[in-house]
Amino acid sequence: MPKVTLKAPKAALTPDGGAAVFTGTNLLELTEVRIGETVIAEGGTSGWASNAAGTALTVPIPTQTAGTKSVAVTVRSDYIELRPVAVKIAVPKPRIATAAKTVPAAGGTVELTGTNLSTVSSVSLNGTPLATSAWTRATDNAKITVTLPARPSSARVPAQTLLVTNKWDVKSNAVKVSYLAG
Repeated sequence: MPKVTLKAPKAALTPDGGAAVFTGTNLLELTEVRIGETVIAEGGTSGWASNAAGTALTVPIPTQTAGTKSVAVTVRSDYIELRPVAVKIAVPKPRIATAAKTVPAAGGTVELTGTNLSTVSSVSLNGTPLATSAWTRATDNAKITVTLPARPSSARVPAQTLLVTNKWDVKSNAVKVSYLAG
């Protein structure tokens, strides 16, 4: 009887799901893969598959809710059912690397660079969401360009706070924006 082993992937998936790649031994012996209590079909475009060497198993993890922390995957061979192995689910926090910015009184553009910007769904200034037409994401997802409105007409305008929020409602760190006197 071949010994089947399975080790969870180190990297977490987002709630969008995706392919979880496990490592192990004798994975060609598997006859069933379950996510929770749901049996997943073998092969095809949406099923599980092991590599020819029997050392890697790819399992398609479906979309999860933002609060899900892990998904249990259980495998079975003709000889044994292994204990469930957890696939971590984590919501990536957008991080802005851009330092404080200054814009003209008439308004202007600010380029925000950082990480985890691919899922940004809104940009806000002082807690007020900007119109989606006021910002664009670069095709490489490493930069967001924001067009800021003209400076408020009050005599003294404190620094403004600019931040982004992703589709799971996780907010980034804030960037201070100051307007030049006008």
